[in-house]
Amino acid sequence: MGIRRQIIYPLIFVAFLVIIAVAIAGATSVPEGKVKPVGHFGGFTDAVDVVGNYAYIGQGQDLVILDIANPSSPVSVGKIMTKNLISGVKISGNYVYVANSILGLAIIDISTPS
Repeated sequence: MGIRRQIIYPLIFVAFLVIIAVAIAGATSVPEGKVKPVGHFGGFTDAVDVVGNYAYIGQGQDLVILDIANPSSPVSVGKIMTKNLISGVKISGNYVYVANSILGLAIIDISTPS
């Protein structure tokens, strides 16, 4: 009986792991062809907010404003350097609120995106 337990219990455990792995893979997989990239703008990006046809992205110390009217070809229309690394971006009205790492909050007027 002891030898059977030494063989059966590990087999049950392995079968359990296989069932869990298959369930997780099935739950997280996306059917092919349903999601595909349509555009790209290079550079390390920590933060982004989108309003209308503009994307406001934090790349290092730079706040970059992209015209995304054509998502397959985003175009940079403006850029401003802040005093520290940008860790968050939020748009409200004509202002972008930039979380500027340890320096706090920078508020930038974006009424003219360029």
